[in-house]
Amino acid sequence: MKRMLISVLAALALAPFAAQARNLSPGTLELSGSTQLGFSTTSTEVDGDPNDFDQDIWTVHGSGLVYIAPNLGIGLVLGHQNVETTYGLDKTESSTTTFGPAIGFNVSLAQQLSLKLNGNLVFARGSQDDLDMDGFGWGVGAGLSFFPVSYLSIDAGLGYQALYLEDDVNRDWDISGLNVGVGLSVYFGGR
Repeated sequence: MKRMLISVLAALALAPFAAQARNLSPGTLELSGSTQLGFSTTSTEVDGDPNDFDQDIWTVHGSGLVYIAPNLGIGLVLGHQNVETTYGLDKTESSTTTFGPAIGFNVSLAQQLSLKLNGNLVFARGSQDDLDMDGFGWGVGAGLSFFPVSYLSIDAGLGYQALYLEDDVNRDWDISGLNVGVGLSVYFGGR
Protein backbone atom coordinates (compact mmCIF):
# COMPACT_ATOMS: atom_id res chain seq x y z
CA MET A 1 0.00 0.00 0.00
CA LYS A 2 2.81 2.41 0.90
CA ARG A 3 4.64 1.68 -2.36
CA MET A 4 1.50 2.29 -4.39
CA LEU A 5 0.85 5.59 -2.60
CA ILE A 6 4.45 6.69 -3.17
CA SER A 7 4.19 5.73 -6.87
CA VAL A 8 0.98 7.73 -7.32
CA LEU A 9 2.45 10.77 -5.54
CA ALA A 10 5.62 10.58 -7.67
CA ALA A 11 3.55 10.39 -10.87
CA LEU A 12 1.49 13.41 -9.80
CA ALA A 13 4.64 15.33 -8.89
CA LEU A 14 6.15 14.67 -12.34
CA ALA A 15 2.92 15.41 -14.26
CA PRO A 16 3.67 19.15 -14.75
CA PHE A 17 6.95 18.25 -16.45
CA ALA A 18 5.29 15.91 -18.95
CA ALA A 19 3.80 18.85 -20.86
CA GLN A 20 7.28 20.21 -21.59
CA ALA A 21 8.95 16.83 -22.12
CA ARG A 22 11.99 16.31 -24.40
CA ASN A 23 10.80 13.57 -26.78
CA LEU A 24 12.84 11.92 -29.53
CA SER A 25 10.69 11.35 -32.62
CA PRO A 26 10.99 8.54 -35.19
CA GLY A 27 13.79 9.13 -37.66
CA THR A 28 16.06 10.84 -35.13
CA LEU A 29 19.67 9.61 -35.29
CA GLU A 30 21.59 9.69 -31.99
CA LEU A 31 25.39 9.36 -32.02
CA SER A 32 26.92 9.00 -28.56
CA GLY A 33 30.38 8.69 -27.08
CA SER A 34 31.57 8.30 -23.52
CA THR A 35 34.62 7.41 -21.52
CA GLN A 36 35.24 5.80 -18.16
CA LEU A 37 38.51 5.97 -16.26
CA GLY A 38 39.42 3.88 -13.25
CA PHE A 39 42.48 3.75 -11.05
CA SER A 40 43.05 1.65 -7.98
CA THR A 41 46.00 1.11 -5.69
CA THR A 42 46.08 -1.48 -2.92
CA SER A 43 48.89 -2.30 -0.52
CA THR A 44 49.23 -6.02 0.18
CA GLU A 45 51.53 -7.73 2.63
CA VAL A 46 52.59 -11.30 1.83
CA ASP A 47 54.79 -13.03 4.44
CA GLY A 48 56.08 -9.67 5.64
CA ASP A 49 56.93 -8.50 2.09
CA PRO A 50 54.76 -5.51 1.09
CA ASN A 51 53.84 -5.28 -2.59
CA ASP A 52 51.74 -2.71 -4.36
CA PHE A 53 48.92 -3.83 -6.60
CA ASP A 54 48.10 -1.03 -9.07
CA GLN A 55 45.49 -1.14 -11.79
CA ASP A 56 44.82 1.52 -14.42
CA ILE A 57 41.70 1.13 -16.55
CA TRP A 58 40.41 3.26 -19.40
CA THR A 59 37.34 2.64 -21.51
CA VAL A 60 35.88 4.35 -24.57
CA HIS A 61 32.37 3.63 -25.74
CA GLY A 62 30.33 4.74 -28.73
CA SER A 63 26.86 4.02 -30.02
CA GLY A 64 24.51 4.97 -32.79
CA LEU A 65 20.73 4.69 -32.44
CA VAL A 66 17.94 5.37 -34.92
CA TYR A 67 14.62 6.10 -33.23
CA ILE A 68 11.98 3.85 -34.84
CA ALA A 69 9.12 4.94 -32.56
CA PRO A 70 8.74 7.89 -30.19
CA ASN A 71 11.59 7.60 -27.66
CA LEU A 72 12.57 4.06 -28.77
CA GLY A 73 15.84 3.58 -30.66
CA ILE A 74 17.75 0.63 -32.07
CA GLY A 75 21.33 0.58 -33.32
CA LEU A 76 24.88 -0.54 -32.68
CA VAL A 77 27.36 -0.21 -29.83
CA LEU A 78 31.17 -0.35 -29.93
CA GLY A 79 33.49 -0.35 -26.91
CA HIS A 80 37.15 -0.81 -26.02
CA GLN A 81 38.76 -1.27 -22.60
CA ASN A 82 42.44 -1.36 -21.71
CA VAL A 83 43.66 -2.59 -18.30
CA GLU A 84 47.23 -2.33 -17.01
CA THR A 85 47.96 -4.21 -13.78
CA THR A 86 51.20 -3.99 -11.80
CA TYR A 87 51.99 -6.25 -8.85
CA GLY A 88 55.46 -5.73 -7.45
CA LEU A 89 57.75 -5.96 -10.50
CA ASP A 90 55.23 -7.92 -12.64
CA LYS A 91 53.14 -6.06 -15.20
CA THR A 92 50.16 -7.40 -17.17
CA GLU A 93 48.23 -5.69 -19.95
CA SER A 94 44.86 -6.72 -21.29
CA SER A 95 42.33 -5.26 -23.68
CA THR A 96 38.80 -6.08 -24.78
CA THR A 97 36.81 -4.83 -27.77
CA THR A 98 33.03 -5.28 -28.00
CA PHE A 99 30.55 -4.75 -30.85
CA GLY A 100 26.85 -5.53 -31.21
CA PRO A 101 23.20 -4.50 -31.42
CA ALA A 102 21.75 -2.03 -28.92
CA ILE A 103 18.38 -0.67 -27.86
CA GLY A 104 17.67 2.62 -26.08
CA PHE A 105 14.65 4.21 -24.47
CA ASN A 106 14.26 7.90 -23.63
CA VAL A 107 12.06 8.95 -20.69
CA SER A 108 11.51 12.71 -20.69
CA LEU A 109 11.67 14.24 -17.23
CA ALA A 110 11.66 17.95 -18.15
CA GLN A 111 12.18 20.11 -21.24
CA GLN A 112 15.98 19.78 -21.03
CA LEU A 113 16.34 16.57 -19.01
CA SER A 114 15.81 12.91 -19.93
CA LEU A 115 16.35 9.56 -18.31
CA LYS A 116 18.00 7.15 -20.78
CA LEU A 117 17.69 3.38 -20.45
CA ASN A 118 19.74 1.08 -22.68
CA GLY A 119 20.71 -2.51 -23.30
CA ASN A 120 23.00 -4.41 -25.66
CA LEU A 121 24.24 -7.82 -26.72
CA VAL A 122 27.86 -7.89 -27.87
CA PHE A 123 30.47 -10.02 -29.52
CA ALA A 124 33.77 -9.66 -27.66
CA ARG A 125 37.42 -10.14 -28.54
CA GLY A 126 40.18 -9.71 -26.01
CA SER A 127 43.79 -10.35 -25.20
CA GLN A 128 45.99 -10.60 -22.13
CA ASP A 129 49.70 -10.61 -22.76
CA ASP A 130 50.08 -13.46 -25.33
CA LEU A 131 46.58 -14.99 -24.96
CA ASP A 132 43.69 -14.23 -27.33
CA MET A 133 40.05 -14.54 -26.24
CA ASP A 134 36.68 -14.57 -28.00
CA GLY A 135 33.14 -14.62 -26.69
CA PHE A 136 29.96 -12.68 -26.13
CA GLY A 137 28.31 -10.52 -23.51
CA TRP A 138 25.49 -8.21 -22.58
CA GLY A 139 25.05 -4.88 -20.85
CA VAL A 140 22.38 -2.62 -19.37
CA GLY A 141 22.52 0.97 -18.23
CA ALA A 142 20.65 4.06 -17.12
CA GLY A 143 21.65 7.68 -17.07
CA LEU A 144 20.59 11.30 -17.27
CA SER A 145 20.91 13.44 -20.39
CA PHE A 146 20.89 17.24 -20.15
CA PHE A 147 20.02 19.07 -23.39
CA PRO A 148 21.58 22.58 -23.42
CA VAL A 149 20.36 22.79 -27.06
CA SER A 150 17.96 20.51 -28.97
CA TYR A 151 20.66 18.67 -30.95
CA LEU A 152 23.19 18.00 -28.13
CA SER A 153 23.05 16.29 -24.75
CA ILE A 154 25.58 15.94 -21.95
CA ASP A 155 25.22 12.44 -20.52
CA ALA A 156 26.11 10.78 -17.21
CA GLY A 157 25.25 7.18 -16.49
CA LEU A 158 25.72 3.95 -14.62
CA GLY A 159 26.02 0.61 -16.40
CA TYR A 160 26.59 -3.08 -15.83
CA GLN A 161 28.35 -5.33 -18.34
CA ALA A 162 29.03 -9.07 -18.34
CA LEU A 163 31.41 -10.80 -20.78
CA TYR A 164 31.93 -14.53 -21.25
CA LEU A 165 35.21 -15.27 -23.05
CA GLU A 166 37.25 -18.35 -23.88
CA ASP A 167 41.03 -18.13 -24.45
CA ASP A 168 43.40 -20.02 -26.75
CA VAL A 169 43.92 -22.80 -24.21
CA ASN A 170 40.15 -23.29 -23.62
CA ARG A 171 39.94 -21.51 -20.26
CA ASP A 172 36.79 -19.53 -19.52
CA TRP A 173 37.01 -15.89 -18.46
CA ASP A 174 33.84 -14.42 -16.94
CA ILE A 175 34.22 -10.66 -16.57
CA SER A 176 31.53 -8.40 -15.14
CA GLY A 177 31.27 -5.10 -13.39
CA LEU A 178 29.66 -1.73 -12.85
CA ASN A 179 30.89 1.37 -14.62
CA VAL A 180 30.19 5.07 -14.34
CA GLY A 181 30.75 7.36 -17.29
CA VAL A 182 30.17 10.75 -18.84
CA GLY A 183 29.76 11.60 -22.49
CA LEU A 184 28.11 13.58 -25.24
CA SER A 185 25.33 12.73 -27.70
CA VAL A 186 24.50 14.50 -30.96
CA TYR A 187 21.04 14.25 -32.58
CA PHE A 188 20.20 14.60 -36.28
CA GLY A 189 16.84 14.84 -38.06
CA GLY A 190 13.51 13.48 -36.95
CA ARG A 191 12.15 16.59 -35.25
